[in-house]
Amino acid sequence: MIKDDLIKIAKRDFEWLITTLGSASLFLGALFYEHVFGMAPCYLCVQQRALILGIFLSSVVGYMFHLIKCKHQSTINALPVIFFAGLSLVFASYAYDIAVEHLASSGGGEFSFLFSTCDGGEPFPSYLPLDKWLPFFFSVKASCDDGIAKAFSLEMPVYVQFFSMLVTVLSCVKITFSLDRRN
Repeated sequence: MIKDDLIKIAKRDFEWLITTLGSASLFLGALFYEHVFGMAPCYLCVQQRALILGIFLSSVVGYMFHLIKCKHQSTINALPVIFFAGLSLVFASYAYDIAVEHLASSGGGEFSFLFSTCDGGEPFPSYLPLDKWLPFFFSVKASCDDGIAKAFSLEMPVYVQFFSMLVTVLSCVKITFSLDRRN
């Protein structure tokens, strides 16, 4: 009975589960590499980490609204589901942008219009100083000149790129299905 319910949830909510589990895996993997293997994060690393956490949080909240909508189909609006799927899409777009620039220019310089440069300053905007609020997760401990960490012979930003592309596709699927069910 429980196995059948889990299979039904996995089939119905595949895109939500992949986005949530994938972002949690990337975030926890980054922490593991930092705190266990001693690979200190640079400015670009912590910014990618923050965006992956944003994907995780928006996916979890969006999934909760999705479950509520599935349970009470006629009374719940699809707009919260669409909003959080869209928010995941925005976070994935910025994460992809930073990952591309991280691979292209690990020597510093400008890389994104959203955040500061890698050659100094604060890694986050003054209105959202994650490095001060949550230093265990987001403190910068290395320079971008120190090189890019690798896992299984691939540089870490490559994983962020692939995951961001996957989140983009899955978010579009979530939005399409939510719009389709609303009518």
